[in-house]
Amino acid sequence: MRASKAREQAGETNERPSSESIRTTVNLLPKSADALDELQRITGLSKTDIINRSIQMFALFKGFEQEGAKLAIKRGDELTELYIM
Repeated sequence: MRASKAREQAGETNERPSSESIRTTVNLLPKSADALDELQRITGLSKTDIINRSIQMFALFKGFEQEGAKLAIKRGDELTELYIM
């Protein structure tokens, strides 16, 4: 993430304008397709929105991981470390 921040400060980005969308085809495993359907039911979001948010979250988590951060979920007093594959 640090390298991308430096590029942003220098005015160099790989980002597309927010109005530009890219069409792609994704082959989902049955388990992933079921999870996508469940997320759509729970959130009311479109499949496109769920997939976009998921990709952005994955990129954020991997950036934290590259910086040496650890991700965890806290339930009550229990802390569970997450490993992002």
